[in-house]
Amino acid sequence: MAACRPLLGCADLAELSLGPLIGQGSTKSVYRALWRSREVALSTLADPRLRPDFLHGLEMLQALGPSDRVVQLVGFCRATGVIITELQPLGDASRVAREVYAEVLDYLHSSPVGHRVMCDTNDLQKTLQQFLVTSDQRLVLHRMHKKCRSPEPSARPSAKQVISEYARVIRDLEQSEPN
Repeated sequence: MAACRPLLGCADLAELSLGPLIGQGSTKSVYRALWRSREVALSTLADPRLRPDFLHGLEMLQALGPSDRVVQLVGFCRATGVIITELQPLGDASRVAREVYAEVLDYLHSSPVGHRVMCDTNDLQKTLQQFLVTSDQRLVLHRMHKKCRSPEPSARPSAKQVISEYARVIRDLEQSEPN
């Protein structure tokens, strides 16, 4: 969103017009929505048992933003389990070149909230779905998992190690595709 505005809160939810479902995961459902003629993405908690994970995603959006590498937080309502972000109509990162993913990993490796590596998944498709594509073909992070389990940074994989592992996964996927 171009204009600098205060974050929307619970009271602003009444001004939102809910549109179609555009994404669904175990933690949240994502809808296209309108707020004062602006398209936004509205995420709702899909499973109350996963509320801590949903709120962790909100906390990461707050901690890592604003950044051109992270989807812009527009508002939230903890009480109702709603997160509002800028809409990225091109969808998740499975639609763009995988090389850009390395740049985002580098940002997370040296982020303002400390070392973060996307190591909660070993499935490339699932990992790429954690990113959205902006209208100018940039990737922005929109779904952040908890940091690697080790509290000691030296025990966590480096961004280079993670990139190397994903490069191996990509090679394996490409070799397994029928000619």
